[in-house]
This record gives sequence, C-alpha cells and structure tokens, in this order.
Amino acid sequence: MADRLRHLELVIFVCWVIVAVAAAGFVKLTEDPPLNPLYLNIAVPDLAHDIMYVGGLVSLAGVLLAGVPIGGAICLDAIRRRRWSQLALLGTPFLAALAWFGITAAIRAIPFSVADDVPKTLMLLVWVGSGFLAVAVSCVALALAARNSEVDARTYRRAVTPAHLAVAGMVGMAVALIAWGVALFVADPYDFFGFSGLLATSTALSWLVIAASAAGATLVALRAARRIALEA
Repeated sequence: MADRLRHLELVIFVCWVIVAVAAAGFVKLTEDPPLNPLYLNIAVPDLAHDIMYVGGLVSLAGVLLAGVPIGGAICLDAIRRRRWSQLALLGTPFLAALAWFGITAAIRAIPFSVADDVPKTLMLLVWVGSGFLAVAVSCVALALAARNSEVDARTYRRAVTPAHLAVAGMVGMAVALIAWGVALFVADPYDFFGFSGLLATSTALSWLVIAASAAGATLVALRAARRIALEA
C-alpha cells in the first residue's frame, strides 16, 4: 500500500512540476506589454490571469504540505543510515533548476533579429526541452531517493489530502491558462497572432505550448488523484 501511494504521489508531484514550468512560461509571456494585464486591459484574459495565480498558490500549498514531511523523513532516514547518496539525490532538483536558469539566462543574452523566426523558434524549443529535461532528471532522482529510503507508510498516507489540494490548484491553473488564450483570441486577435511570445516568437505558439503542457499534466494528475482516493 505504501509503495502504491508513494508512486501515485510522485506522479502528482511530477505533473505539478510540469504545470509549474508552464506557469513560469506564462508569467514570462505576460510580463511585458502588450500582454501584461496593465496594458492589455481586457476583462476575461485579465481575470484568467488572476485565477492562474490563485490556483498556483493553492497548488503550491498542497505540494509543500505533502512534500516537506516526506522529504524531511527521507533526509532523517539518510542521516540515520548514513546513506549520503540519498541526500545527493534530494539536492538534484535544486541543481537542475540552477542549470535551467543558467540556460535561460544564456538564451536571453543571445541577440535575435525580429525577422529571424527560425533561430527564435529553435531557441524556444531548446528552452522548453531543457526545462523538461531538468524536470525528468529531478523526478528520477526523487523517485530513487524515495524508493531507497525506509519511511513510515503513515507519512505517505498523511500526504493524501494535501495531494488532492495540489491537484485542485493545478486544475484551476490549467483552466485559467486555456481560458486566457481563448479569450485573447476572441477579444484581441491582433495581439494573439502577434510576436509577443517567449523569445519574441509567435504568441499563439507560446500559449499553445504552455496550455497544452499544463492541461496534459493536469489530466494525468487527476487520474493519479482518483487512484489515490481508491487506494487510501
């Protein structure tokens, strides 16, 4: 039972990280005019923008409530049994995030011409790909750390309710991201089909990648949450 809950909760965490990466892309997308709410000033996209932030806070709270006790238990187990490799595995997500931020900074420093669509699109794919690679490496490391540890099954059972809270926040974020793009398409097609996207690429393409990633991960998380409800 504990192994099953551990696996399902890890699936939800992986999905949450993907949604968080998508949300970071959305924040960057709407950071500057004309898509910043201060400049866009269209009711529905602006409302969806705010809902995305609220959903993000709810989801983050759920992840922290579920993950911090589990992470702490794994750390204590590693120290107790002198399994220093487990501590290294737990630190892998931090290093992966630093590497991704470094890649992001390097890409931002590359001067792009407004007319160079191919290089900009390639760099966007590199940025997204490196982000998902960082997610994959981090999640494999956490899975190995959890599998090699001896943590009380009750720790995973106590994480069930916070995990559902995290999924609820993810649903709100995914719906808001989709609604934002649809509403912008209806209300302001000029900006929707413009080139205010990530790395000055197509706005529609950037939104599609962000929304599809968040929606796909949320659907997987919903399925895992349903199975947790049956297992718990």
